[in-house]
Amino acid sequence: MVVDKVRGTGAARQIHDELLRGRPEQRVRLLVERDHPKVRGLYEAWGYEWFG
Repeated sequence: MVVDKVRGTGAARQIHDELLRGRPEQRVRLLVERDHPKVRGLYEAWGYEWFG
């Protein structure tokens, strides 16, 4: 989640990438509410796949 002021600037992706940088795990799990298809679509655009 980012504040309205920076939405659409790539800030969410930068935060995401920084949080995962240097992590040794091979997989990441994100929890996204089913009622938010736009958010799910964003993560899928970043390479995540729907599971469950």
